[in-house]
Amino acid sequence: MNTAVPLTPLDRQRWQLVLGTMALGMALILLAARFHLGWKVAALSALLINALLLWHALARKDALFLKLFVFGLVAGIAELPSDWFSVSVKGVLSYPGGEPMVWTSPLYMPAGYSVLLVQFGWVGWRTLHRFGLAKSVLITGVAGGAMVPVYEYLAHSANYWTYQNTAMLFNTVPYYIPAGEFVFMAAVPFMLRKLDRGGLGTATVLGVLEGAIMFVAWWASFQLLQ
Repeated sequence: MNTAVPLTPLDRQRWQLVLGTMALGMALILLAARFHLGWKVAALSALLINALLLWHALARKDALFLKLFVFGLVAGIAELPSDWFSVSVKGVLSYPGGEPMVWTSPLYMPAGYSVLLVQFGWVGWRTLHRFGLAKSVLITGVAGGAMVPVYEYLAHSANYWTYQNTAMLFNTVPYYIPAGEFVFMAAVPFMLRKLDRGGLGTATVLGVLEGAIMFVAWWASFQLLQ
């Protein structure tokens, strides 16, 4: 059965926004990595890109992106136990200090995951309606998992955070991080089927569920790949 949905003018604006904010985020982390600028650039990037995404959702009256924004922000808050697992339970993740924190995470961290899940939420939504569930799961999972090693490598040079005492690629990126990212990104298209039919309350519940999937994905990946 063909589930393809034609590309509308709003869809083109969504692609421009997502690709543009991805480029902006990459430019900022490259700058931070080149000059070792630290957490202030990470916070600026998360806040600026979230502002752009929310502005689009409100100004364009884009109900899908508003639901994705709520989903991503709630999931970002629900991700905090995953950071606690890496920082306090396993002791493999460290932040440089001197920055505002919430529990064991930098204050900007939920906003950072919000950006990620809105951007890849759109990729998942479009591929879900263009290619169907199976291909969307594969595309979203692979795209999310493949992006992580690049970002994590740059984050180390940017002095955002560091890893230690675990098996790592290039002595910088733990194997369990992209593996876990693949799993929880692959779960996004399943969430989108519910998000399509629900409202902001549904987006909130799905965000909590996505945060729980993050924890399980990284816990299981750590046990297998440490």
